[in-house]
Amino acid sequence: MNEIHPAPADWRNAYAQSRPLAMLELLLLGAVTSIQFLGFGIQISPTLMVLGWLSLMLRRVGWRGIGMGRPAMGWPRTIGWGLLAGLVAGALSNWVFDPLVAMITSHPPDLSSFRPMIGNWRLLLVALTLSWTFAAFGEEIINRAYLCNRLTDIFGQRLDGKIIAVILSSILFGSLHSYQGTSGMLSTGLGGVMQCLAYYLSGRNLWVSIIMHGTLDTIGFALIYSGTMPGL
Repeated sequence: MNEIHPAPADWRNAYAQSRPLAMLELLLLGAVTSIQFLGFGIQISPTLMVLGWLSLMLRRVGWRGIGMGRPAMGWPRTIGWGLLAGLVAGALSNWVFDPLVAMITSHPPDLSSFRPMIGNWRLLLVALTLSWTFAAFGEEIINRAYLCNRLTDIFGQRLDGKIIAVILSSILFGSLHSYQGTSGMLSTGLGGVMQCLAYYLSGRNLWVSIIMHGTLDTIGFALIYSGTMPGL
């Protein structure tokens, strides 16, 4: 009696190498993101995270494949570069980009939703905890580990393809902060450019981007807590 064996999972390899499917994924991500602007009250970031993880699972991409394995440069250098990048990005964001955006749009990012955090150390701790877990990990997995790689699948791994990936992923990153108004989207979009550059310059070491993201948010929340952040 002949035994029936399941067919090999070659479809996964075909899926991983399919440019049209990568384009379809990005169209789906764009459609989900557009829901945020229609006022349905759906939590967009968790939805995008689920879609991104499903795609990575279908492609059989593990932790190392998205830059979250043991870093080749070692942990001390990874942590050091992440902290340094976060400090530089924080300085540029708060004292260069934000004032420039405010000058162009005539108003700073709308951070009024964070006003209750002023002088409230409990809310500050909650914000920092969420920042270093959900925001730093989740948003970097979506925007850098997933989105940048899908965009280079479409536009190529050369410099021009990476530039397009940086621009488009940063636009999406900015759009996820639409609650901060036009100025907030522009400002966070510029922050997304810096985080993409850190991801590529570190050899796609996602830990650098995660630490950078957490450090950048920590600076912002510290300024909000002190009441010195414009837009409150």
